Amino acid sequence: MPVGGGPVAPLAARDAAGIWRHAHRYSVLVPPRLRLSHGEGNTPLVSYPGLAAACGLDSLWLKREDLNPTGSHKARGLAFQVAALRLAAPEPRAAVISSSGNGAIAAAGYARLAGLRLAACVSPATAPDKLARLADLGACVLASEQAIALAESLAQARGWPNLRPSTDPLAPEGFMSLGWELAEAAVDAQGIFLFASSGTGLVGMARGLAQQTHEAFGAAWRVPLHVVQGAGGDPIAAVFDRRPAPQSERSIIGRLGSRKTRRLGEATRAVRDSGGWGWIIGDEEALAAESLLLAAGIEAALEGAAALAAARRAAMETGLRRAVVIISGRASAPDAFMPVRPVRDLADALNRVADWP
Repeated sequence: MPVGGGPVAPLAARDAAGIWRHAHRYSVLVPPRLRLSHGEGNTPLVSYPGLAAACGLDSLWLKREDLNPTGSHKARGLAFQVAALRLAAPEPRAAVISSSGNGAIAAAGYARLAGLRLAACVSPATAPDKLARLADLGACVLASEQAIALAESLAQARGWPNLRPSTDPLAPEGFMSLGWELAEAAVDAQGIFLFASSGTGLVGMARGLAQQTHEAFGAAWRVPLHVVQGAGGDPIAAVFDRRPAPQSERSIIGRLGSRKTRRLGEATRAVRDSGGWGWIIGDEEALAAESLLLAAGIEAALEGAAALAAARRAAMETGLRRAVVIISGRASAPDAFMPVRPVRDLADALNRVADWP
């Protein structure tokens, strides 16, 4: 069957309850009045026979997280984070986040629902359409080559909560819903492939899979977890994949990840305990997989393409036959334009948030 042969019927439908369908399973009980939702979660899990054949697989299911309302799986984590923030500290009027784009967009969407203002510290290289989306959502966009450090300094100077997922203890909670949804579908897969930056989504999904109960899901669904990262931004995958890096310098796909992460220990244990593996993917592999996705009618971000590339490599190198790939986000619009003036230093950032309309 050709790659563009089309998917079969999805195994999950969208649900207005979003991630809050599982509200009673989270470690923090958020009351209904504080459950923020744009309809995130319960994304389709779709079988693509033609794409499977092109990747050397017998079966391939794509978890279409790109269809989340903010465009990525980050909607799950940030919906919970912002709701939990409102529960714990009703008085803050603003928050800050550092992000490569998708996390900030999700944070801005849920902050608006919660009546919070958001200062988004991003790289100047962030895709213009993401910058424009942030501005449309009312965020104060602060572009800096040191976005993480700037966000930390700004949060400390203004006393604002920092929503950076890699440092917030509650950030993995919303991603647990991804594990529960996969367990409910319980397809006959031999591996789940997910691109990781800090590993927060991976950790949350693994926690969700580990917390299955017979009453909720029937027999426990156990499938190996495969972490995917790019060369140069691969602290988790490098624990497993020790081959020479596909590039001598940090790759395009590597720049979408992190050089180090505080979640290394838990992420590594989750992969190892599941019987999974780590895959370092090069740019050529990711771009080839992106072309396959486009031929199947899916405009995915490069992170999702890298996850597909890892499943494709696993099929060739280990004999894997049946895979679930998380398409974590949608592609950026190539023709978008958004002028941005970089922030010089903390004083400049403080002046800009002070002038925030």
